[in-house]
This record gives sequence, structure tokens and C-alpha cells, in this order.
Amino acid sequence: MVKPPVFVGSSNEGLPFAKVIADLVKVDLEPKLWNDGLFRPGHYTLEALGAAARQCRFALIIGTPDDVLTKRGTSAATVRDNLVFELGMFTGAFGRRRALLAVPDGADLALPTDLLGLTRIEYAPVTMASPVTPDMLASANTVANAAREALGTEWRRMQVAREERRKK
Repeated sequence: MVKPPVFVGSSNEGLPFAKVIADLVKVDLEPKLWNDGLFRPGHYTLEALGAAARQCRFALIIGTPDDVLTKRGTSAATVRDNLVFELGMFTGAFGRRRALLAVPDGADLALPTDLLGLTRIEYAPVTMASPVTPDMLASANTVANAAREALGTEWRRMQVAREERRKK
């Protein structure tokens, strides 16, 4: 059976965590990690992301609290703004059920208000470390299992719809 390709995005700081998650989802999905040759010298980032949207069927954005945002006098941790943009881009390309956001559980992240109603994959906060710690692996398993379940359900739904169209 063909495994559907999934774009896996993260910040540079969250890359060790994203790599572990990408390795764990390989059972059911074909992860395309953002730093694996997608962005090439001399090319424009938005074009590369567009190419990824054409090559992949899903997106999994791994949000880690890497930045601080001060808005209306209040400061809060937030994910990198490019990840919010990429989530929006892939949601526009694939639909909301095929573009997932994972964020630390209990973190009071400053996210755009339009994302507050979105059900996110939540994982226990981790410290990025090398080698991988047991806590990081447990959190990565939480994200990977939730993503495999949600995206697997969507992939099966897409396959049934494709078969029904073929029969017509």
C-alpha cells in the first residue's frame, strides 16, 4: 500500500523533536521534513512551499514556543510566525482536516485568534536535546500517534472517495 506524503514543518529549534516525530510516523506515512532538501540556494521559499503542497497530501506543523510576542502590552511565548503562515498555506491547499498543528500542552501560546477554535495535537512540553531523552520520545509518540490516526482516517476517506469516483 502506498503511504501518503506528509510535509513536516518545525522551527530550527524544534527540528530535533520534529525529526523524532517524522521517524515515528514512517509506519503509515511518508514524512517530508522541511530541512530535507526542500529549500535550495537561489530558490524562493514560497515557491518551495508551493512545491511541497503539490507533492504532499498532508501537513504536520510542530509548534514549539521559540519566540516571545508582545501584543497590547502583554508578552507570551509563541511559535515561529513562519509556522503559522505555513499552517495557513497548507490548510488552504489541503483543507483543515489535512493540516495539523501540534503544540505543547498547557503552554499559554500566543496564537492568532482564528486558530483558537482549532483542535490541536497537544504534547507534554519537552526540552530539545541530543541524544533523544525518554521525555522527548514520549511526547513525540503522542504527536506521532495522533497524527497517524487523524491523517490515516483522512487518507482512507480520500481513497474511498477516489474509488467511488472511479466507479462512476
